[in-house]
Amino acid sequence: MLLLLSLLSYTYSYHDWLNLPVMDEVVSITTDKFDAYVAVPGGVYEISYADGSLTRTITQADGIKGEVRAVGWDSQYAMLWILSSGNLLNISPFSNQSFSYELPDPDVNSLGIARDYVLLAFGNRYWQVQKQTGIISETQPGNRDIAWFGSKTPYEATDFTFLTPWLLYDRQFQPHRITAVFPDGRRLWVGTEGFGVFLYSLSSKQQLRHWQFGPVGGVYRMFRLPDGLWFRGENQSVRYDPAGDSWSYFATPYNAVINDPALVLRSKVLNLGWRETILAAAGDSSLLWLGTDQGIYSYQARPDVITRHFRLSQPVNDILLERDSVFIATDNGIISSDREKGGWNLYSDTLQQSYFGVFGIGATRQRRYYSVYGGLETRDSTGEPELVIPPGFDLGAHPHALAGAADKLFVATGRDIMVYDERLRLWQALNTLSGLPDARVRSLYADDQWLWVTTPAGISRFNYHSLFP
Repeated sequence: MLLLLSLLSYTYSYHDWLNLPVMDEVVSITTDKFDAYVAVPGGVYEISYADGSLTRTITQADGIKGEVRAVGWDSQYAMLWILSSGNLLNISPFSNQSFSYELPDPDVNSLGIARDYVLLAFGNRYWQVQKQTGIISETQPGNRDIAWFGSKTPYEATDFTFLTPWLLYDRQFQPHRITAVFPDGRRLWVGTEGFGVFLYSLSSKQQLRHWQFGPVGGVYRMFRLPDGLWFRGENQSVRYDPAGDSWSYFATPYNAVINDPALVLRSKVLNLGWRETILAAAGDSSLLWLGTDQGIYSYQARPDVITRHFRLSQPVNDILLERDSVFIATDNGIISSDREKGGWNLYSDTLQQSYFGVFGIGATRQRRYYSVYGGLETRDSTGEPELVIPPGFDLGAHPHALAGAADKLFVATGRDIMVYDERLRLWQALNTLSGLPDARVRSLYADDQWLWVTTPAGISRFNYHSLFP
């Protein structure tokens, strides 16, 4: 039975999204009286001075086109100017009202804020944008009072001797190049390559705060474990604790210096990760289930034992942990076990497909859904199998990731995220026009309010309660 259901549209609102672009390199920093604006190629972070919290981010959904090159605060108009490879954006961080200007030259790499004009520069060529009319004309800077950002910034790391040798070292003693500095009164903002952004006191020369928001180089896997939400990158793992709204950073563990009680960082789990690639994880405070490219394992903290349950020729794609059972998705089908009674079951090919690979699992209050070629396999109230096809889905493909919460199912199709409301029997689409920073979704997780998404662009969080009426 095929279920083809109605599709609604969603209009982007920046209040619903928090996108965290990868902080591979901080390219520019500016401040107003209350916040700092930290630019990375994928967008701009707004960080509160009051408590160090992340207020919001500004990304392509807000009008940025291409990679960000510079950001500057205009105190006269209380507006932010963002120079990217595709446009110059003038935006209010408070209302999100914005206006976009085409670049006079695609190589423009510097942004200057003056009283009545914004200047753009590349090499010895200059253009001015009149603030009131938006007229762009070629010019020379002359003797105007201009605050420069980007390539022509007057601030260099070498201006601050206490930063010598102008490198910052992480917990693994790896050096990171300083890429941007911005003094603001008695404070100094320092951006790096691969280590986020720091705030220093210029009087004490002491480090006050550090922000990074996710693994450097992007997120490859996301796991929800009892101690938080884990994001695994190529060279780093990051744990986010929703209760404390705090981030912890660990080098991808195999040669790391680690002092942490997390199960996923225990030595036997790290040794497994050295031998095989850990692709999925789920667990509680005492038992951790692990799926690799070669098998299925469980790790017990007491008595510190790791057990291999299956040796597989195909990789594990996903693990769903329920109160009584564990379900493991592999290229050969679903393997399940009763958590109390033990024993293992292999699901048969109920839809008579020639290749019963399962590539993800998502569960709502009513059903479990399995990602298969052609759509989603589930079972109706009588136990009969059904194939659910999201609107516009490519029948020759399989969903890339699944997540479920309450009566909502989230499906990454490769072009967008389709959200299904079981109660209303309606679909809505999230795509790059409605806030998703990249359609190449790698993993999904949903709690009672937020949908968490990982893509090559970074980490995103979306308030899915805004979707349906």
